[in-house]
Amino acid sequence: MTAISLAGVHSVRVRQGNPFPGLRPFEPHESSLFFGRDEQCDELLTRLGRRRLVAVVGMSGSGKSSLVRAGLLPALDRGYLGSAGSSWHITIFRPGSDPVGNLTRGLVTRRLPGGGAAEENPDEIRRLLDASSLGLAAAARRLLPDKGDSLLIVADQFEEIFRFGRIARADDAVEQAATCVDLLLNASLQEDIPVYVVLTMRSDYLGDCANFTGLPEALNDSQFLVPRMTRAQLRAAIECPVAVGGAQITSRLVQRLLHEIEEISSRTGGSRGARREDQDQLPVLQHALMRMWDVSRAARERGEPVDLPHYEQPPVETLRYALDRHAEEVYQALPTDRHRDVARLVFQQLTDRDAGNREVRRPTPLGELTAVALQTAPETVTPAAAAVVNDVIAAFSAQGRAFVVVNAQQDVDISHESFIRKWVRLHHWVEQENKSRRVYAKLADVASDWERGEASLYRGPELAEARRWWDQETPTQIWANRYDPRFDVAGRFLVKSIQWRRMRRGLLFGNIALLLVSAIAIAVLMSVSRAQARRAEAAALEARNATEGANRKFAAANKLIEEAVTLQKQGKSSQADALVREAQQVQEEAKAAPVLTPSELTELDRLRGQERAWQGTEADLRNQVAALRANAPIRGATQAPAPQSALASSQQAELERLRTAESMWERDAPQLRQQLAAATDLATRSQQAETSLRKINEDLQARLSEKSDAVVAARAATTSGPARPPDTSGIEQVLHDYQAAYERLDAAAIVSLMPSAKIGDLDKSFSQLRAYGMEVIDPQISVTGDTAVVTCVRKMSVQPKIGSRPAPRLMPTVFKLKRSGGVWTIESVEDRR
Repeated sequence: MTAISLAGVHSVRVRQGNPFPGLRPFEPHESSLFFGRDEQCDELLTRLGRRRLVAVVGMSGSGKSSLVRAGLLPALDRGYLGSAGSSWHITIFRPGSDPVGNLTRGLVTRRLPGGGAAEENPDEIRRLLDASSLGLAAAARRLLPDKGDSLLIVADQFEEIFRFGRIARADDAVEQAATCVDLLLNASLQEDIPVYVVLTMRSDYLGDCANFTGLPEALNDSQFLVPRMTRAQLRAAIECPVAVGGAQITSRLVQRLLHEIEEISSRTGGSRGARREDQDQLPVLQHALMRMWDVSRAARERGEPVDLPHYEQPPVETLRYALDRHAEEVYQALPTDRHRDVARLVFQQLTDRDAGNREVRRPTPLGELTAVALQTAPETVTPAAAAVVNDVIAAFSAQGRAFVVVNAQQDVDISHESFIRKWVRLHHWVEQENKSRRVYAKLADVASDWERGEASLYRGPELAEARRWWDQETPTQIWANRYDPRFDVAGRFLVKSIQWRRMRRGLLFGNIALLLVSAIAIAVLMSVSRAQARRAEAAALEARNATEGANRKFAAANKLIEEAVTLQKQGKSSQADALVREAQQVQEEAKAAPVLTPSELTELDRLRGQERAWQGTEADLRNQVAALRANAPIRGATQAPAPQSALASSQQAELERLRTAESMWERDAPQLRQQLAAATDLATRSQQAETSLRKINEDLQARLSEKSDAVVAARAATTSGPARPPDTSGIEQVLHDYQAAYERLDAAAIVSLMPSAKIGDLDKSFSQLRAYGMEVIDPQISVTGDTAVVTCVRKMSVQPKIGSRPAPRLMPTVFKLKRSGGVWTIESVEDRR
């Protein structure tokens, strides 16, 4: 390698403007600023002289394009490839979305020897290329008028040929890509016309070369793997452009930059994220140097060197944040929110993920990009609306930024993949677009199957996710063509799924209403039945109590009569009369008592037995009266017996009283018999009433059974009309506020919604996060009084401030809420894995 020193740079004319290109590659006219690659340029010249096809291979950000453009091409112009001379026609193209078409345009607009631009008929060149696999050699014969001229074709970003089939979505996409590969290989193999081919390709696509016949064999002997720059080469790449720009840079800043680059490189054996960081070191270094040059302008005008403060302080803030801070500064400086929304759509269209989930650029024609960013058809784009897109592109492609480049064919492209990886906002947009691609591709596939009758409509979480995505992103046909042209089918399928869900909910609510009405009817009927049963039971109890009271009264009357007979025998007539009157009163009360109920028929039998006992007592009384008449004075008296004709007046009176009592007993006995007969009759009617009541109860049970059968049948048939569900708007608002509070990282708002949460724990957790995403999917709400249970799926994605961001995850979740004073609050949140 040729030694490089600052002393040798002093002979170079001081260059005006910024000597660092930033993210974009060095161009041929900037070869005076391209340092540290002399050895690699010599090796490329050697290989190109030995074989006419060379593949420059390296990781994204390794400097492949700059090595070819600012190293190899100026060396060819200077005649360093002696076998081919110094008269070169140079064509630079990228396969993009039209490999053969872009090759044709590159040949038509090639750079002529001496720096001029060619003017050819593109149709004629395309006809030659399409004629055969040697079409490129035939076109070169036409394009090289002098025998001493040579044609160099640079296929930059050649890995796009492997993505062409997915991007183009054309039936003959594979054939078009293979045609372009064959044209390049065959032109480099023939010896009649001096055609040289240089490919620049990312090393992680080497395995894809096997998809094309002859390409792996051609690359085996002509592959040049771009090596990592040494410390001395990196120092030259930093110090020499500064010297060419007429300024100085402090040694401590150079050492700091070299140390940080080496620190990044030492992590290549670690995680995937570390390897991506390593492959971005050169583009990020160039961008940071470009920013430091602009920031240090005042110091340079004072004759001061570029120093550490220009590197460590805003807006650069070291290699780690330089690119993100600059991009965010440009984004925030856009004039309106409309411009910022358009910027998101522009960059989502300019980025992509390949089959290996690698971040790649996606060059897009300006017209297509404008239509997608404005979410409208190309023919409806107005000049005022197109101006918004142009303003965004101009802001990101302005001098000193070069995040976006626009070529002569009006194709818009991101300058380097490192911009996708280092701008945090764009990385998030790429993830969002990748999610949209997955949701839409799945929706289009299922919709096509549904249209053929091979799949069912969406429901549950799938429908909720697709509907939410459609409402948020509002996709258009021109956007969808990038992934799947079946946009109309997908739209019809989603509409049908939503309509079917609404109908199913109506049927469900109708069934719930029918069940509620039926349950209320059953409850009413059962209440009536229970009331009737309670009344019957109360009546039976009352009758039982009355009967027992009557029995006691009759027994008391019987006892009184027995005592009256005893007192009469003892000559205590007044006391006997009092007992007889008391017995009569008790008998009257007994007569007024209610009769037995059917359930107390056994009591009736007992009464009838008592009747027979009273009849025996009656006969005994009659016998005693007859004995008194025959044997006066009454037996047991203390005076001496006297003749019957000579009864004392007192004994005659006592006899009269007994006769009166007998006549009263004879008078009351029929009434007792009538009472017993009436009781018997009432008992019979009560038994009939009991039978009737039992029949009523059986009929009621049959009606309840029929109503239950009707409820079951209604549930199975699901033909009832919709009913208004309970008002769950307050619950849905609480869930929405809970989700929004997490997305804002607002601990106080979460505690106001969920009092059991601890604000200290939340603040500590949120202090470690950059962002927290949450979506509550398809909540199923059940309300009972002042409590509610919500079953749903939470989709959560957490972005920490330090470390890699985990992938989103779906978590089945149960919310429990309580209402107090008309306000719902969350009692608990349970995640079910």
